[in-house]
Amino acid sequence: MGDSVPSLKEIGLRIMVFFIYIYLSISFWIWIYNNINTIIEILVKNIWITLLLLIIVWIIPSIFVYFIANSLNKNVSFLRSLGASSIPYIILYILVSPAIFALFPYMNQILVIPILFIVAIILLIVFIIIYAYMFNVSWIDSFNIASTYAFISIVVVILIVYIITFNLG
Repeated sequence: MGDSVPSLKEIGLRIMVFFIYIYLSISFWIWIYNNINTIIEILVKNIWITLLLLIIVWIIPSIFVYFIANSLNKNVSFLRSLGASSIPYIILYILVSPAIFALFPYMNQILVIPILFIVAIILLIVFIIIYAYMFNVSWIDSFNIASTYAFISIVVVILIVYIITFNLG
């Protein structure tokens, strides 16, 4: 567990970074929503590249999670960091997918932004809970790990989508 309690200014800055991340990710997913036909066409033609990209998107952020969690608690292994990075997505898929599919016929572009915002908040909460229990760290340290994971994963996904749409397509 962490020995120092962050100040209100540090907490405010972390929350501000989280909301900036949410806005960036929502705008990125809206761009994906508008260009999904091109992306799916390229990925379906290259299924092995798609599987490789999924592994890359899973492993690269997990490396950063491992280093941060290892600095906070020495009982962390890389395998545990890989599991902790995939469990929230599985939980989110089980919890959110039925609601999304139930609302899918009624969704339009106006509803996409609030739904993505709600899913991002739920995913952050799930990540914080999973990281706090898997790595045996405080909630604030867990928030730091989740924020780092979110930032690294969105950078990796943006780079991969950029490479796919502008170099392979």
